[in-house]
Amino acid sequence: MNRTKLDEKSMTIGFDPYDYDKEEKLWQLIQEGYDYTTSDGCMRWIRKYPDETKFNSFNCTQLLDFQKKWLEFQQIPGHLYNPVSQEGYNAFARWNEWFGAYVAGLGYVGEPSSSSYGAQLYLNGSWVSPGTSDFPMTTGNFYKKAAEHTWSGGQVDTWGYVKADQRILGVSTDMGFAYGEGDNDTLVTLANFCRMLSWDPVEVNDIRSDFQEYRDQNTSKYEIPARAIAKFLDSRFSVAYASSISEALRKHYGVLLRIVTRTEEVNAQINKYGEDYLIVGYNPILQQLDYITRAGGVGALSLEKVVFSETVTFFYKRH
Repeated sequence: MNRTKLDEKSMTIGFDPYDYDKEEKLWQLIQEGYDYTTSDGCMRWIRKYPDETKFNSFNCTQLLDFQKKWLEFQQIPGHLYNPVSQEGYNAFARWNEWFGAYVAGLGYVGEPSSSSYGAQLYLNGSWVSPGTSDFPMTTGNFYKKAAEHTWSGGQVDTWGYVKADQRILGVSTDMGFAYGEGDNDTLVTLANFCRMLSWDPVEVNDIRSDFQEYRDQNTSKYEIPARAIAKFLDSRFSVAYASSISEALRKHYGVLLRIVTRTEEVNAQINKYGEDYLIVGYNPILQQLDYITRAGGVGALSLEKVVFSETVTFFYKRH
């Protein structure tokens, strides 16, 4: 168990338009990334080299009026006579942040259909689809496709080829995630954490007895302190070590994140309670962590929320 309190003074999470209230400052920022204007007139920008300590994207809805007018005067690429470079297009397409515009040498490239794996890259004169060896699917997008039952097999980043019937990375069977209607979120999250690392179809009912002392008799809800979660996981898996959540994901560790909302001291023990998230992916462009919801789908957790909260992280691996 790692208690993590990121230093917000070293982070610039989230685009603040007031930091770029001068034309020269905004122009300097534009030079650090790729930008284009979609067919609906909305300007979008991403950083050329994503940085975990900085914001990596913004769009027209986040700009101030004077910034929009100034950028319109600069003729941001994306139009027929001012197309986006192929390099710029690929930067957006790699993170499936392409919404349609003109691209140099390719003409108008539209937004990918919802039934596809996402935007294609254009490399060495050929189109490359997500889910191939040259363009593996991100783990977050894999879980989204698996939850939607639209995953039909392909390459996933750091995992190699993943079969069409696979629902959880690293699990050889077609077992999916547990879900709970009215169940405590922590119990559902722990059951799914176990499924990821133990290969067993652990159900919520299988672990209720481990936390009976934390069940409120009046509400039937469970309030489980972080130390009890650590004890439960220690008995089943090996503690793993990583410098960040993104590193832990690359190493295929199980990642559980608690955002602490309340702290109590009882009998000289510190109990930290809060919201629990089973993290399965990281999107540096949108500055989001992908997590498995109680319903078995995929949700997005803002990195800004994580940075400006007290958190407890749990990294574990199979014995």
